[in-house]
Amino acid sequence: MFVKICGLSTAAAVQAALDGGADALGFVFAESIRRVRPDDAAALCRDVPAEIVRVAVMRHPRVTEWAEVREVLEDLGGHQRSFVDAWYLDGFAPARNTAMWDDDVLRWVGLLSRPGASCATFTAAGAVRRGLQAAGFDIEKVPGYGRKRECLGGTLRGTPPGAVAAEVVSAAEVVSAAETAERPPTGASSATSSI
Repeated sequence: MFVKICGLSTAAAVQAALDGGADALGFVFAESIRRVRPDDAAALCRDVPAEIVRVAVMRHPRVTEWAEVREVLEDLGGHQRSFVDAWYLDGFAPARNTAMWDDDVLRWVGLLSRPGASCATFTAAGAVRRGLQAAGFDIEKVPGYGRKRECLGGTLRGTPPGAVAAEVVSAAEVVSAAETAERPPTGASSATSSI
């Protein structure tokens, strides 16, 4: 069984997850009571063993939030350290959120990924596919969800070709489940604002 503990925001919580045998640690960058800043998440991961998967969750990030993430990506890239195992990139279509799909951001996605890292995104735009390919990912269209016909998914080069689609579905299901879990029940009010 693969265990991911999400919503970590303190060193004590990270250590408790590790002591409990977690295979993956999740850090929420989206608006939430569990939100942590990207630079704080990077600091919390500094001493985490390499085999532990790190997951970042963002939901419809604004341009200012991408600027914050971009600063952390550039800082981490300056240390020549790859530590991301899975990316789920969900920031609207490229025409609506150009900051997320910028070639430099996608380049950092590739540079900060560990060998065999997977990526998935709800968009199937050609510019995003080409940007992720340029960043080192083998990208393919995979079946979409709901009314979405196709999405993109892939792995950093070196992963067996048959493993791509299965990893993409897993990443998308995890994020979808996390987003559903954070929604208040119908008719209930929420203490957090949506992005």
